[in-house]
Amino acid sequence: PTDLALAYRSVRYSPANRTDIPELQLLIEAAKRGFFESASIDHSGLNLVLGNEAPAEAEKETRLWLERHGPFGEPMPYKLASPRYEVLAEGWVGNKKPQWLIPKPVVLPDKVKSWPANQPAPLCAEGDLEIALGAPDAAAGSRYMAVYAKNISARSCALQSYPQIDFLNEAGDAQPDIELQPEPDILLERVAIPSGEAVISTLDWNAMSTSQDPDETVALVIAAAKGMKPVQLAPQYDGQPTSLDILDGAQIAQSPWVQARDGWAIPGDAFKPQPPATPRP
Repeated sequence: PTDLALAYRSVRYSPANRTDIPELQLLIEAAKRGFFESASIDHSGLNLVLGNEAPAEAEKETRLWLERHGPFGEPMPYKLASPRYEVLAEGWVGNKKPQWLIPKPVVLPDKVKSWPANQPAPLCAEGDLEIALGAPDAAAGSRYMAVYAKNISARSCALQSYPQIDFLNEAGDAQPDIELQPEPDILLERVAIPSGEAVISTLDWNAMSTSQDPDETVALVIAAAKGMKPVQLAPQYDGQPTSLDILDGAQIAQSPWVQARDGWAIPGDAFKPQPPATPRP
């Protein structure tokens, strides 16, 4: 372990196996900047805490310094905190992210043929799209649901967006503090939808405790893109209305509109006539 003691602040570096000189140099650079209370590298990456006398521009300066810094062989995350340990900024040294965080075109199912990427089509307008919800699903504490949009116009139209969604409780009020976060590894691309075809956007969230907060989501208000008129839809399971454990403060990963996704139902199937629901006992 290597400790560099400085007046009124410290740099601590405790390598698991051997000293990594570039990592140690990064900590020394942090100390030389003069406004960090502490700087350390551990299994979570680089952790910086500002001192009480840090200048107002310290947060911006730190972001620029770390973004312009030479990347390491392996991506290194960083976290910048205030003197009260409130997180001010997070990112990756040298802007080098791990592969799973680099957006890529979505992988289509084996039996799905990709539509032409450069098809000349105008943006979808009001009345061009019909919106539908897939049935919610669950696995190991995670929840999943799909949103579909079908081109019901007579010609192709294009989307390059995320659905705009509000989640309503039984009183008809929007759930507060919902965070819809773009799924980080899927590239937002323009998708030209042929007439009669459909696209999908997927939602993924962690199960939430309804015993502590029984105010579940019973409807979604969805617009295919900003500025479009939304529609209100109720989720269903096995043909019966159901609620979702999306409560206030939920964090939901959302994909952009894509032609199809491996492991999800083919979008066009969501608009096929369904058999009558079997009444529940």
